[in-house]
Amino acid sequence: HELVRPRSYLEIGVETGATLAFAHAAERAIGVDPDASKLRRDLVPACAKVFHETSDAFFARQSRAQALGAHRLDFAFIDGMHWFEYALRDFIHVEAWSEPNGVVVLHDCLPLFPLCASRERQTKFWVGDVWKVVSILREHRPELRVKIVATAPSGLCIVRGLDPSSRVLSDRLDEIVARYR
Repeated sequence: HELVRPRSYLEIGVETGATLAFAHAAERAIGVDPDASKLRRDLVPACAKVFHETSDAFFARQSRAQALGAHRLDFAFIDGMHWFEYALRDFIHVEAWSEPNGVVVLHDCLPLFPLCASRERQTKFWVGDVWKVVSILREHRPELRVKIVATAPSGLCIVRGLDPSSRVLSDRLDEIVARYR
């Protein structure tokens, strides 16, 4: 947030609101998380609105103009459902709402060990198979700038060079999901 200084911010997977709190300087911030039970309202910045629904439901119900007005997204953080197809759909929607010079960060892209990176949850610490999105982006969208940052506890993937008009991933979504599942 300090580097990007986003005017508009979207976070998928808010949980307590600890990362949403970093968006305090944004003009508009949106959080999406179906589970309101862990949210600490004291962490949610005044500029933020939190939607308690799945990201699929949010994007089906909201247009960019409804959610952001005239703004496009400068920065987004995707840390929702830990299956790759959910993270991929979230990326597709977020990119369509983004500025071309915007930044998308995906969490859980560098798992520590195979058991926590499995599709089905078998451990308390679980990142799922979100890490597959990195390969998908590199294969199907080589023009994107995709960088992995080895941060605790499970890495980040930073994506730049966005193209809000791209339909490559959405047009091939069923094929990609079938192949990577």
